[in-house]
Amino acid sequence: MTPALRFLRPQHRRRIFDSSVSHFSRPTHKPFYFHRQLSSSNNTDDDFFGHTLNCEKALMKRDEGRPFSELIREDISALQGIGPKAVEVLHGAGVRTIEDLATYKYFHVARSVTQLARTGAEGGVRVSGSVMNIDRAVDKAFESKRFSEISQAPLSALQGLSEEGGSMWKELGVVTVQDLSELKYFQWAESMVLLSKYEK
Repeated sequence: MTPALRFLRPQHRRRIFDSSVSHFSRPTHKPFYFHRQLSSSNNTDDDFFGHTLNCEKALMKRDEGRPFSELIREDISALQGIGPKAVEVLHGAGVRTIEDLATYKYFHVARSVTQLARTGAEGGVRVSGSVMNIDRAVDKAFESKRFSEISQAPLSALQGLSEEGGSMWKELGVVTVQDLSELKYFQWAESMVLLSKYEK
């Protein structure tokens, strides 16, 4: 017993001792739960109690509870179904994060071409004097083609994608421009990026 405590009444000594033990027995840090950090705001699990939306078929198990605003900065391997070979192909195309997938130029060109291919009448005639074109998006040989023809063309029809680059995409089952527009990983990524803007 220290000299200072010796002059205190027993009940006072006991009170000081108990409070000091309590102080040193408390943990000095908060437990870190990676997947419980719902966003950069002050949101907690209770704020979303009763919510039922999920997309577990698109995400790896470890990432299912995370907010889109975090997920879109993750590597593409966070998406379910993207294995080592797909990672190699997409990284080779400069696509590394989910946000990169969502903003990949050739996906947007391919999807736009495919969508507009459905608007042209079969055997339709181009109006006289029309200056409509997408010459900066397609290879020279496809500048005069219909949208429907471009959508069914190999990826090399897109300006900037070589035949060698197109063969790389075959590993993912992508052969034509339309195939690229319908690849589910791009569609998932784009949806996540868009919806991340509407999170609390």
